[in-house]
Amino acid sequence: MIIFAAAVNYNSGPGTASLVTAGFNHDGQIDIASININSNSISLQYRC
Repeated sequence: MIIFAAAVNYNSGPGTASLVTAGFNHDGQIDIASININSNSISLQYRC
């Protein structure tokens, strides 16, 4: 049997085209990076 934790929503801004998860700052926690095409920007969320 597989048990999942409750869903958590993260705001990444308008026009999110792609996202990736990794340990970007090497603190042992999973981080999220997303590409926003409407604002030509990248959003980073640490320790998700």
